[in-house]
Amino acid sequence: MKAQIPFASSKMSWFAVGLVVLQLIIKLTIELGPALEMSNVGVVAATVVFTIGWVVSVALCLAGFRWGYWLGAVWGLLHFVTAGLFPSTGVLAVIVMLDGILIATMCLAILLIDARRRGTASYPSMSKSALGGFSLLLVSILVRTLWITFREPSGAALALNALTGQGGFAERAANALSPIVILSMLVLCVIIPGVIARKRWAFAAAAIFGGLHAALTLVNVIFHINQGGGPAIVIPASLGMLIGGIWVLRLAHAIH
Repeated sequence: MKAQIPFASSKMSWFAVGLVVLQLIIKLTIELGPALEMSNVGVVAATVVFTIGWVVSVALCLAGFRWGYWLGAVWGLLHFVTAGLFPSTGVLAVIVMLDGILIATMCLAILLIDARRRGTASYPSMSKSALGGFSLLLVSILVRTLWITFREPSGAALALNALTGQGGFAERAANALSPIVILSMLVLCVIIPGVIARKRWAFAAAAIFGGLHAALTLVNVIFHINQGGGPAIVIPASLGMLIGGIWVLRLAHAIH
């Protein structure tokens, strides 16, 4: 069946599922209890959703459905990007992040290998010109992902603390920063697997994401909402996503 991957014949599939099971064990034995004790409804909801997502991913992978691996890739990336937002700290947080990256890597590798085996490779060749845009897009996404993982959550909190009580547009914008950062993390983790698999919808999504973030960050600079040097990183990286995504889309005929 086109929608299925022969599970039992793939050692990589067993390894990927083993990594997912490790995430489930951490969620159920370590993270879920402290999360439920917190007054932060968002953290509790996210922890429960992540746990359910891993259960669904394992079930789909064991049944051989490719959607299980796509879900594993997105969920793995989310665990890397959002690790700092959850109760896990220190060594445990590092384990969660590394395990998430390994899961995403293994799931994407399985999908790409299976697509090539079926003759519908989702990792097609590119012309040299299109490859330049693709390289720009990858570098920009990497920079954007690292920044949104390690700096933006604290930057949003810093802006909120600095502008609370001032009223007006600046305070309302500062209040919206944290939700925007979290939503951006989710969208970015959906875009990344698609870009790696060279899906055209992902190139378009990356361009839109980059354009919106460049514009929003510029507005933050104009109204003095940002409290640090973040825009010097975010704006170039976002423009790189915009230009790289459009560059590849305009040369879609060169993607075979």
